[in-house]
Amino acid sequence: MTAIFHIVGGVLAVIALFFLAIMVHETGHFLVAKWLGFKVDAFSICFGPAIWKKKAGGVEYRIGCIPLGGYVALPQLDPSSMNVIQGGDGAAVAAPMPAWKRVLVAVAGPAGNIVLAVALALAIAAFAPARDFGGEGTVVGVVEGERAIASGIQPGDEILEIAGTRVNFWSDIVIESHLAGDGDALQAKVRRGGATLEVLLPVVADKETGFLKLDGVAPWLNSEIAAVLPGGPAERAGLRPGDRVNRVNGAVPTSPSRASELVRGAGGNPVEISVTRNGAEVVATVSPEYDASLGRHAIGVMFSDPAASVPQWMTYRNPVRQLSSDAKSIFRMLRALVAPKARGEQKRAAKGMGGPGTLLYILWNEVHSGFFRSMGFLRFLCVNLAILNLLPIPVLDGGHILFAIAEIVTRRRPPPKFVDAVTTAFAILLIGLMALLLFRDAVRIGRAVSRQDAAESGAK
Repeated sequence: MTAIFHIVGGVLAVIALFFLAIMVHETGHFLVAKWLGFKVDAFSICFGPAIWKKKAGGVEYRIGCIPLGGYVALPQLDPSSMNVIQGGDGAAVAAPMPAWKRVLVAVAGPAGNIVLAVALALAIAAFAPARDFGGEGTVVGVVEGERAIASGIQPGDEILEIAGTRVNFWSDIVIESHLAGDGDALQAKVRRGGATLEVLLPVVADKETGFLKLDGVAPWLNSEIAAVLPGGPAERAGLRPGDRVNRVNGAVPTSPSRASELVRGAGGNPVEISVTRNGAEVVATVSPEYDASLGRHAIGVMFSDPAASVPQWMTYRNPVRQLSSDAKSIFRMLRALVAPKARGEQKRAAKGMGGPGTLLYILWNEVHSGFFRSMGFLRFLCVNLAILNLLPIPVLDGGHILFAIAEIVTRRRPPPKFVDAVTTAFAILLIGLMALLLFRDAVRIGRAVSRQDAAESGAK
C-alpha cells in the first residue's frame, strides 16, 4: 500500500509541476491579451479535443487530450490553421490588432516562465540546505587506460577549457565531450600547479548510449562517510557519518570507490583514517573485522560524495549564476544545432535531444530526490521553455513576433494565406518531431530503467 501511495503521489506531483510550467506561460499570454483588448476564445492546458471544458466570462477553459503544451486561442493573433491543432470547431475570424500589441502578447508567455523561474531561484537560494548544491568540479581524479595515460593528463589537473569552451563543472565536460568530440581526441586546456597546458584527451563512444565521452578520465570526488555500521569497527574507533575523508593509510583518495579500495587493500591490518569534522582534523585507527557475508575484512562504513549526485540545475546557490547556467545549457545546444563548431557536432546535438518523455522522466526522479531538487528542475524547465518559445519559428511565440516585426518594418501585414500555409507546415513538422522524440524517449527510458534494475540486482 505504501508503494502505491508513493507511485500515485509521484505521478500527481509530476503532473502538477509540468502543468504549472505550462500554466504560467499561458497565463502570461492571457493576462496581457485581456489587458490589450484582444478577444480570447479559449484557455487550454494541453492540445487537441477537450476532455474537460467550462465557459466563463466569454472564455472557454479547457483541458485537452494531448499533453504536449497548452495555448490561449486568440483569433486576432493566431492563423486560422491553428484551430485544428487547438481542437477548435472552425476558422476564427476577428479584426487584426496592431503589430506592437501582438508582440507584447507573444512575449508575455515566455515572460511568465521567466517570472516563475526567478521566483523559484530566489526561494531555492533562500531556503534550500547547503547539501542540495554543488556538483562535480573539473579537477581530474582518475586517469586509467593506455589512451588516457598517453594523453599526459594527470590526477589533480584542472580542466579549464574543452575545444575552446570554458567549463566550470564536470557536467560541462560531459556535454562538450559529446558535442565537440571530433574523431578520437579532444583539445583541452588544463591547469597544473601554476602552469597552463594543452592536452589531447581521448574520447570514446559509450556502448549503451552512443554518446561520446572521455575515455579513462574521471573527476576528482570527495570521500565522505555516508553511513557507519552501528557497533562496527569504525563506530568504535570514533568515525561518524558526515566525516570528510582526507587520507587512508597516508594515501589521498580521489573518489569514494578509491577510498574503499584503500580500506580493502589493508586486509585485516589496522587502517588509519584522517577525516575533517566541524573544521578540525580527526585521526582514527580502525581494526577491520572479518565479515562472512562479504567474504573479507571490513570496517563498517559506506563512502560517498554528496556533490556527485547534484544535477546541473542545482550547481549554484546564487540565483543570478544559476539562471545564467540554465540559459547557457540550452543556448549551447542551439548553437550546436545552428552553428556547429566541430565536424559532426550538429548531428550529435540532434542525437542528444530529449522530448517531453525525457522531461517527465527527469522530473519524476527529481520529485523523489527532494522538494528543492524538483523546484530546481522546474526552474530549469521554465528557462528552457521561455528560450525555445522565443525562437523565430512559426507556431511558436517567436513566429508571431517575427511576423509582427515584419509588418512593422514593411508597414504591410503578411498575406493571411501565406501565414496560414507556413504555420500549418511548421505545425506538422513540430508534431512529427514530437512523435519522434517521444518514441526515442521511450527507448532511452526503457534502457535506463533496465540498467537501474540490473544495478540494483547486482548490489543485492
